[in-house]
Amino acid sequence: MIFIPKNNPLNFESINFDTGGLGATSVGYGLREMPEDTVCELWSLNLIPFSLNVAGQITGGKSTLLSVCKKPGSAPYIAKDHLADYKFPYLDGFVRADEYATLSDVSGKIVEMPLDVPNIEITGMPAGFPVQSHPRGISLKASSEKFFIISVDSVDGQDHNTDVFVRTASDGKWKRLPVPAAATTATDRLRYRLFDDWLATSLSASLAATVTNKDAPDADVLTVTTQGAPPGKPTITVQPRSKPDSSSLPARTLTLYNLADSRRIAIAIPEDDSEIVHVFDGHSVLLRIKDALFFAEIHGSKLEDYKLVAQDSAIPMVHWAFYSSAR
Repeated sequence: MIFIPKNNPLNFESINFDTGGLGATSVGYGLREMPEDTVCELWSLNLIPFSLNVAGQITGGKSTLLSVCKKPGSAPYIAKDHLADYKFPYLDGFVRADEYATLSDVSGKIVEMPLDVPNIEITGMPAGFPVQSHPRGISLKASSEKFFIISVDSVDGQDHNTDVFVRTASDGKWKRLPVPAAATTATDRLRYRLFDDWLATSLSASLAATVTNKDAPDADVLTVTTQGAPPGKPTITVQPRSKPDSSSLPARTLTLYNLADSRRIAIAIPEDDSEIVHVFDGHSVLLRIKDALFFAEIHGSKLEDYKLVAQDSAIPMVHWAFYSSAR
């Protein structure tokens, strides 16, 4: 495993980490904790597979928790069953439909439930959800030192994005988020990415056609044009558009939510292979549309001043970005 510091990416460190062929569960994988500037990749590994009894209850099973960590000024290390590491999940979000992190509501507390390990309590539930006799499913969408974002499963045990909340660390209060109520499918789901105060959602046309989101902001339609443009220098045109009907939905709608001041920005893109890669300094957005990267500036509740950054056949593989101090 390699740890790359954002402010000096050439000064990276690595540590050998072998799971020994053990499978990873979706409970802890990919989460990181932040106290004392320590960064950990948290793994919940299955030592003994679980099984379901006739009542549908999990029986048997055993897991181990491994934290692969790096603290400033110290060499990387691996810790086993450090439950405290898992109390501070840190998750930037997901870029693929098959990625997810699951938590549970147990007696009004949001917890991780590794097999054969005591429940790890993270925080209390939002108000309005009655205490149940059995655990309620919680999908962790994104989390940082400032925000904790979850979706509460519906009564059918599925995540339909109907109850999505953000907890702000500064005051400990929960707030409902105005995101589309998009029921996930086996190959598609509403995706979330967190960039400091900005939460980005990515919604495909196939999901958008199944929901009515009257609270959604009007989206600007982006079109990438190569015809008449210099080689390797496509241009973006932006046209305001009211909410389209389902017969003319763009391939993907990206929305930016400012969790600090409630601003929302929506852009509709005909190319499905598109995503917000990063938001720098709270106002510069790096947007990928297929094989091209563009910068845009946030002005109020609009994205403006689009500029081509790069275009290459390798760019469809770009999903994350950061600036080093040597920029």
